[in-house]
Amino acid sequence: MLACRSELHGGREVRVARMGAGPALILLHGYPDNLQIWSNLAPRLAEHGEVIAFDWPGMGRSEAWPGGATPFDMARRLGQLMDSWGVRRASLVAQDMGGQAALAFAAEHPERVDHLVVMNSLVIWDEKTSWEIDILRRFGWNRLLLERLPRAVFTRATHTFLPRGYRLDRELKRDLWECFAAREVRRFVVRMCAGYQGTLPKLGEQ
Repeated sequence: MLACRSELHGGREVRVARMGAGPALILLHGYPDNLQIWSNLAPRLAEHGEVIAFDWPGMGRSEAWPGGATPFDMARRLGQLMDSWGVRRASLVAQDMGGQAALAFAAEHPERVDHLVVMNSLVIWDEKTSWEIDILRRFGWNRLLLERLPRAVFTRATHTFLPRGYRLDRELKRDLWECFAAREVRRFVVRMCAGYQGTLPKLGEQ
C-alpha cells in the first residue's frame, strides 16, 4: 500500500501519495478505484522520476469539490492540483474514467503534458462496448444499482478489470471497498457517469 498524506486544496482534503524525484508522472485512477490501485506500479516508476497519485475529489478519501463531474471538470481539477504542487509539466498515466479526464486535459493544455498513456477507457462515445455497460448507459440504471447494490457493483467491476485468476491483495481490496461503500462517493460516481455520458461526443471532437 502506498504511504499517503492528506492535503488541503481550496479548503478541502485530498489524499495524495508522492515518491521519487525527477520529471513528474501523475497517475489517474478510475472507479471503483482510488490511488491505491497503483500500489504495485508506483514504486517501480518512482525509480525514474517523481510519481504523484491522488484520489479524485469526490472519490476515494478525498472530499468533493463544488462544480460539475464531466471529464472537463475533472481536467480542470487536475490542473488546479498541478498548480498547487508547482508542477508545470507532467506525464499522465490514466485508466478507466481517469482516461477521459487525462485526454481532456491534454487537449486543452498540450504544453503541460510530456507523455500520455490511457488504458481500459471508454473514450469513443458510440463505440461498441460490453452488454452490461450498454444496458447501464441505455436505461440509466447506474443510479439504482449504485444506491441499492453497491457490493454487487464493486464485485463485478473488480472482476471485469482484473486478469482471469488474479486476486487483489486483501488490504488493497479492503481500502477500495471502504472508499466505494461510502454513500457520498457513490453519489459522486452517479453524477460522474451522467456527466461523462453527456460529454463523450465533445471529447471525441477535441
